[in-house]
Amino acid sequence: MAEVAATITPLRGGKIRISWASVTESDTFGIANIEDLGGLFGCNLQITGTFGGASITIKGSIDGGSTFGTVKQGNTLGAAGYTAASFTPLQDMPTQIQPTHSGGTSESVNVYIEGLAVRQ
Repeated sequence: MAEVAATITPLRGGKIRISWASVTESDTFGIANIEDLGGLFGCNLQITGTFGGASITIKGSIDGGSTFGTVKQGNTLGAAGYTAASFTPLQDMPTQIQPTHSGGTSESVNVYIEGLAVRQ
């Protein structure tokens, strides 16, 4: 089991992209710590790849990463998870972000979160 680290990429206009690439059913998602950026707002989420029955949920924390809760998708909780390729707006993001997955075989997914950094 490998932990797939988050890649944080600065974009134009103060935007940031956080990505986890080629995560399989035997991997875990690493925590993206964006505390130095003060969080993100105006976020979009895109999930691509082969799900193989997997469900992806986006979690967040503001207590240093010791407790994670589900991040809201628009005005509703995405608690049921994403089971197919998706593109959706998210509520403002906390300072620690970690996707999770459950189920799935022959899974290989990519998760991208993009938003405007609070501190620039």
